Amino acid sequence: MFLLGGLTFGQAMKNAADTAQSMPEADQEGWMRRYLAPLLFAAGTERRMAGDEQGARKFFTECASLTNPLVEYEWYLAKGDTPQRVPLHDHHIFPQQFRQYFKQRGIDIDQFTVTMDAPTHLEGVHGAGIDGMPGQWNRAWADFIARNPNATRQQIFDFAGELMKRYGISTSEIHPYGQSP
Repeated sequence: MFLLGGLTFGQAMKNAADTAQSMPEADQEGWMRRYLAPLLFAAGTERRMAGDEQGARKFFTECASLTNPLVEYEWYLAKGDTPQRVPLHDHHIFPQQFRQYFKQRGIDIDQFTVTMDAPTHLEGVHGAGIDGMPGQWNRAWADFIARNPNATRQQIFDFAGELMKRYGISTSEIHPYGQSP
């Protein structure tokens, strides 16, 4: 119970559901991934500490269903196991949420990805930022698109290069999605 701030799991889940329901529908999925996954992870960790491995796996499986790969890495850490390697992700230079915007400008976003470890991708690039990486990659693109709704391909590629430098990934090899070097 200490991992859930003194709340029972049921109370914590109800608070999470109430909060999600009060948000605009478009924000709910991201919120669920960001806040519900750690809640389920905490519950799974408590089950493991209580000796209930089957109960722990139930919660960890639910975490994985929220498509939060960082949970997989944290699971290894909680088990005391060191994974053979940290899970790797292909990061789209041109965000998937703006696929249509880029497609209209002749850019196939799946041809422009870089590979990085899951924690760097999820927290350093897309999250709040870590290790000098500012985070909020998609927000930077949203701001660019809002300021430049009619941007040319060249302007888009120039901005991509600026972002890659800002995030320290400008020397990473760019490759098609799923075809890491």
